[in-house]
Amino acid sequence: MAANISVSLDQTFTDSFKKAINEGTDQAFVNAVKDNDVYDWKPKTPLRLYHGTADDLVFYFNSQNAYDAMRARGATNVTLIPTDKGNHFTTLTSYVLGTYDMFSTVK
Repeated sequence: MAANISVSLDQTFTDSFKKAINEGTDQAFVNAVKDNDVYDWKPKTPLRLYHGTADDLVFYFNSQNAYDAMRARGATNVTLIPTDKGNHFTTLTSYVLGTYDMFSTVK
């Protein structure tokens, strides 16, 4: 279902909207994005999900849901690595260094 948004995203993504999304209490929105599920699979190789808990561009629950779904499908090689109070940009260092570390251990 298409929806017209007549205001800027800054006005649409209010603090209360972001809080409801992060807490999963905006059920209408959560239901609307279920069609965009890209994590309903079981990885065959080790996978690390890095995510800042205060990310205001890609909400943290996305990584948590992906992690939970993959574990529910039997994936034992998935790790969720949260950066406490990290946002979309401040978590980048953890992601880059962690990814480098992960690939440097693969032979």
